[in-house]
Amino acid sequence: MIGKLMQLGLDEETAKKVNGVFEESLNQKQKELEELEKAKAEEIGKIKFESAFEMGLMKSGCKNLRVLRALINRDELSFENGVIGGLDEQLAALEADSETSFLFEKDTPKLVGMSIAEEGADFFDEGLTYEELCRMQ
Repeated sequence: MIGKLMQLGLDEETAKKVNGVFEESLNQKQKELEELEKAKAEEIGKIKFESAFEMGLMKSGCKNLRVLRALINRDELSFENGVIGGLDEQLAALEADSETSFLFEKDTPKLVGMSIAEEGADFFDEGLTYEELCRMQ
């Protein structure tokens, strides 16, 4: 580059100074770029962690996510390849604990017996008359 600067009419000393300033500026910009790339990678990692964390909480069947977020110890969690380690264990412990088990949906019992008639169901499909149907009730 010094040779090209000298071809433009600069003497050797001035060309070296200009080249030095240019290289210094270039190195500074490269460091700034590396710092920005590192910051963006950390930010993306945090977003991925938060997304996986929220999905794990939602899959737990919790009634109140805000309370559950406060009860989870994030220091004990690890995050690798999109998977949060330690979350399932903490959720299981909270669900088993009598003081926090109310936060989780329990399986609702299935009602056994009479089923609700579907829309458009016709009670006369079995060949019963209206009078016979009234006597059955």
